[in-house]
Amino acid sequence: MIGQLAFRNIAYRPWRSVLLFFGFGVGVAVMIVLLSIGEAMLTQARNEKLVGGGTITVLPEGLDIEVMKTGGIGGLFFSIDHASFLYRQVLASPRYRSEIAAVAPQIEGRLLYLRGKDGIEHPVHATGEIPSATRAVGAAAEVVSGKWEDDEGDLGWISPSPFGLRNEMDHFHLPSDSVTNRDTWAEWHYFNVLSQGGKRWAFISFIVGGDVTGSNWGGNLGITLRERNGATRRFGVTLDRSKVRFSTRDANLVFGDSRVTVLADGDYQVRASAPAEDGGRGTISVALRVHPAPMAYFPGVAMGSGRGTV
Repeated sequence: MIGQLAFRNIAYRPWRSVLLFFGFGVGVAVMIVLLSIGEAMLTQARNEKLVGGGTITVLPEGLDIEVMKTGGIGGLFFSIDHASFLYRQVLASPRYRSEIAAVAPQIEGRLLYLRGKDGIEHPVHATGEIPSATRAVGAAAEVVSGKWEDDEGDLGWISPSPFGLRNEMDHFHLPSDSVTNRDTWAEWHYFNVLSQGGKRWAFISFIVGGDVTGSNWGGNLGITLRERNGATRRFGVTLDRSKVRFSTRDANLVFGDSRVTVLADGDYQVRASAPAEDGGRGTISVALRVHPAPMAYFPGVAMGSGRGTV
């Protein structure tokens, strides 16, 4: 009986019936699509390559999440520049302590090549993280055997000592391969001194310049004294490379009898001596202990023009 009534209703109003069937079909199709999208999103959310813990994920600008997930060419060399600075000075800094509970730096699934004792290279996927930070955001992996704790490198990255921080920031560098004219390369330590009352200034610079990868380089020690009325006296000396010692691992610098030394508590000890320039008389001697203000620093930069870095 019901079937007969349905058939007669369709025959009585065929176009209306077609429209109703079409609308019902579209509704079912939309529902299927929405359910498929929801399932795909749930699958991605459970994917171990995208789960990092926490509530916010910080990624390099312009990075396609699908590229990061599937490992396309565009995702081979992505990185967050000055990540340790961003971690310590922004995300994990005291200023946001009331808003951000925990921060965890992580590198997931990077392609590396492992060379065995037989000389054969094997492609491997590597993950890097700091155990204590990863646990804090609820993303720590289950450790079946052994311990997964922070080592010295981890602690130095998230919370370096003042001594370690100074050497990390202020150590010297070698010019990169992109520098076309290495004779223009220079790095330096620079200190400003203001007298009590603000009537006198002193500018002290230890400059290492030239092609430090070869033999055509040296050091220049400059000390400038300036009065509020504009009177200026300059002292300086140029040293051969044999009297200059710098390091790419620490911030200590030796210019003959003058030097900059990072002390165990992170302070800088500065001792310098130089004769007057431009035919002036006298010699100046400097003995300072500089105590940097906590958290008052920026990451290093490389300045350049044209085709190479200066």
